[in-house]
Amino acid sequence: MELKHIRLDVTDFIATVVMDRPPVNAQNQQFRTELTWVFDSISDRDDVRVAILTGTGNMFSAGADIKERPGLVKEPGDYHRHNRVTRECFYSVTECARPVIAAVNGPAMGAGYALMVFADILIASDNAFVSMPEIDVGLSGGMRMLRELFPRSRARRM
Repeated sequence: MELKHIRLDVTDFIATVVMDRPPVNAQNQQFRTELTWVFDSISDRDDVRVAILTGTGNMFSAGADIKERPGLVKEPGDYHRHNRVTRECFYSVTECARPVIAAVNGPAMGAGYALMVFADILIASDNAFVSMPEIDVGLSGGMRMLRELFPRSRARRM
């Protein structure tokens, strides 16, 4: 697969997966398809023992590409297919046969936070933070991911 938004480098049994969609590594359908393909591939590679997931610059991922949403539904079932692609992207990280380290090098917002949560090990830089801005656009899909790390009542307060 030709990768446009994800970079993969394998050196000394370490796969470095870099989200590279400037300026904020927003996740659109192409991004998610590529990331799923990369982690599925890593699972089958004998030259990889661990994977590191990070973002370019000082940004892990600002989450879903909100600009993609208006054109998302063109025919019946499109919204459900979009949600399935999104879930499979997250599951490709957690189901990877190799340990995945999220090297959170800046903001991890919304779906970016979800990617972080699905990794096996979380390492955050001094400028890293998490947030769930979906509520401002009428979404709350990230609540399930919040509950992976926090009790339900605390996640709801957040």
